[in-house]
Amino acid sequence: MGQSLAKTVIDEIVGDVPTSGRRALHAKGTLCASTFTPTAEAARLSRAEHFAGPTLRAHVRFSNGSGVIGADYAPREGRGMAAKIYLVNGATTDIVAVSLPTFFVRTPDDFLEFIRVRRPD
Repeated sequence: MGQSLAKTVIDEIVGDVPTSGRRALHAKGTLCASTFTPTAEAARLSRAEHFAGPTLRAHVRFSNGSGVIGADYAPREGRGMAAKIYLVNGATTDIVAVSLPTFFVRTPDDFLEFIRVRRPD
């Protein structure tokens, strides 16, 4: 049986460059320690645990879209924001956002093709 699509996509993004533990995308970023406090109305809108409980510890990471750690922030590319919220029971909730108004491909296979054609020759 072949590799999973997710592993194939990451392998294509990384290419021949060893990652040495770095991220394949959004490699340059700023990590912030924070807290998450739900509003009183949040529990009425969702059953998610982090909307119904007390203030929780969280980490928020802001990043550019590149996989290059030293990448310049000047080019207009997607920016990312990811929040990891640490729940009372030890589990976590992740929320991921991208600054693009719409994602630039429709399917995971289209994303894989985008990664392949953007590789410099």
